[in-house]
Amino acid sequence: WTSQLARQRRAARFSVDLARPSGTTRVFAISDVHFDHRCNEEWVHEIDNFSFQEDVLIVAGNLADTRNSIAKGLSALKSKFRRVFYVPGNHEFW
Repeated sequence: WTSQLARQRRAARFSVDLARPSGTTRVFAISDVHFDHRCNEEWVHEIDNFSFQEDVLIVAGNLADTRNSIAKGLSALKSKFRRVFYVPGNHEFW
């Protein structure tokens, strides 16, 4: 957070979180999504666009096999959740 722009972006993003009432955010964790398989991609897109906007998702590995699919998968999930945290799994390291 050394640049002024980075500090401003951090303050804007996280000050919103600090103002949230306690107990209003749920945390979900998933793994082995394999977004590059069509049925799993369809499942991600079928997640409701509004039900999880206040919630956090942890993606615990094996989101996809290719960098392009990982980017598409994270983008799709980010549109559904307020925050998405991602940890690579063994499939991302092939």
